[in-house]
Amino acid sequence: KAELSSNKAAAIKWNMTEYEFGDIAQNEPKTVEFSFTNTGDKPVFIINAEASCGCTKLEYKKEPVLPGKTGRISTVFDAKDAGAFSKSVTVYLSLDAPNDVYELKFNGTVVKK
Repeated sequence: KAELSSNKAAAIKWNMTEYEFGDIAQNEPKTVEFSFTNTGDKPVFIINAEASCGCTKLEYKKEPVLPGKTGRISTVFDAKDAGAFSKSVTVYLSLDAPNDVYELKFNGTVVKK
């Protein structure tokens, strides 16, 4: 008898979901790269990524991340305003599962030069 369902699934593992910058100099943009490995057996796509504010620029590729390969989201924080900050990036992936939305966070303190 033929099996109609498939055991194939999409799955990922993040290298980290939160990053602590510590003290950073004002007006010196800082980059942090979040990456994930496709641990499933289906390609995964980054459908969209949104920063919590205009102070953060995002870069990512829209090509499929094949099984065993790594996808990346690069965040560049402008560090214009002095003081403590806590920012987030919401990432939408094509996992066809309840956990296809992830929140990545970074924080620290911008200090005047």
